[in-house]
Amino acid sequence: MKNRVELDLLEILLKEQTITAKALAARLGVSNRTIRSYLDDVQEILRLFDLTLIRKCGNGYWIEGSLHARLHLQNYLEEQKNIAHRSSPTERIDYLLYALLTSRERVRFAHLAQTLYISRSSLYGDLKKAQLIVQEYHLRIEQHRSRGIVLYGDEKEKRKLLFWLVKKIHNEKDRYYQNETMRSFVERCFSMDFTNEKILQLLHKFEEKNQLRFGRNDLEYLRLMFYLSIERIRNGFDVTYDGDQSELASKISFMRNIPHSQEVLDSLFHIPFSEAEIRYLSLLFLSLQHTTIPTEDALIKRQVQHIIERFIPSIYQQMPIRHREEFENGLRHHLMDILSKARYDYDYSNPQTARIKEEYTIAYVLAEKIVPIVQEEAQIDFPDDEVAYIAVHIAAAIEQSIEPVKVLFLYEHRYSELKFAISLIQAHIKEIEIVGVMRYQDYRMLIDVPAHAVLFTSFAMQSDAERIYQIPLLPDKTFINDLRETMRRYFVRQDVHLYR
Repeated sequence: MKNRVELDLLEILLKEQTITAKALAARLGVSNRTIRSYLDDVQEILRLFDLTLIRKCGNGYWIEGSLHARLHLQNYLEEQKNIAHRSSPTERIDYLLYALLTSRERVRFAHLAQTLYISRSSLYGDLKKAQLIVQEYHLRIEQHRSRGIVLYGDEKEKRKLLFWLVKKIHNEKDRYYQNETMRSFVERCFSMDFTNEKILQLLHKFEEKNQLRFGRNDLEYLRLMFYLSIERIRNGFDVTYDGDQSELASKISFMRNIPHSQEVLDSLFHIPFSEAEIRYLSLLFLSLQHTTIPTEDALIKRQVQHIIERFIPSIYQQMPIRHREEFENGLRHHLMDILSKARYDYDYSNPQTARIKEEYTIAYVLAEKIVPIVQEEAQIDFPDDEVAYIAVHIAAAIEQSIEPVKVLFLYEHRYSELKFAISLIQAHIKEIEIVGVMRYQDYRMLIDVPAHAVLFTSFAMQSDAERIYQIPLLPDKTFINDLRETMRRYFVRQDVHLYR
């Protein structure tokens, strides 16, 4: 492990007055070329302690600096020996994200190397994994070899990422986290300190004023998001909004009298709240999953009804939806929610949009037809993320309406040879219905076979005909997965016809 080699390398350099690269390589069990790479890496750590690595041809390497600095480095190395082996890649990535989210300046590679006790190559590997995480929040990490790294993107998305990170670390609190600053921050987020007490007081007042009761999960979500937002404001990380603020709806009490809300929040938390921050905090209420914010907007109800009346026929013309009332009620509820939130410039986000487009292509194409209707009826843009949610509604209704694929099993000699295969297929492929199990000899005498597909174990039967599949006596995972995908295509397409 490279960081362990660097630890041993620094200890040797501290103890020896001078030592050659060849001798270092021999003691550490690496090549001469590799040891020079390590020597380049440790120079950055030495500079943090006001020490310098000196090299002189013919003599070798030694550390130059004050006795105090050398002792400081020695203490640091002793500490690292105790904790380095406990630092997992996951913990390092967590700290990397935490540092990017909480620092107002670029985070230096040398600082990360010292804090996490990893080499540059390990750090670059962690950065690639961190980049994949922040991309899910529409953020990006920019890195420069000399200037360090910084996180770019919208402040609202950064708060979402910080919420996810804090929850993750808190849920894994039994694991060891070596960074005291990060661990302390997470503990404060869940402690009953002054800020959290005031937040809960504010949320209970909101419940009382709006005559509602937050679900337990929603209350915890709001408390933590308010806490993180207040911490961000205190450290100079502010949200911004574009557009005319006067067009906001006034269903949330925070937005009914912004000057009064600013005065209340300022007095509670002793920091100034901008109108954009109050708007952001109001939007948090609209993102709740288990608590319904009351809305009585007759205009929205009429708009939703007109949208459904124009949109639904195009679905029914192409897809045989059975449970229409249930489908329409679900769609109506979702559209009410979207149009209400649109008035608050709600931040739409669906992390599964790309996957939905790929896996539910037909449903997504049908869902896209709602976009011009919503624009015309409600004068709002309907983003791809919400189209994906509508596509899921449609896909679910389609699958509930489709008849399962009828399958006939054939065997040649003994039924027992097929029993294990049948049990596996029944357990793992839910889109099929077994309509019969018979001997191949009997099957050949049938005039009409009411089945979409035929599965058999005999090698004598020709298997090149459409929807006739030979199965092994002991189907493996790959075979089951391939058969499931095949059956699912028939199931979803609904173009299967009875065989023969």
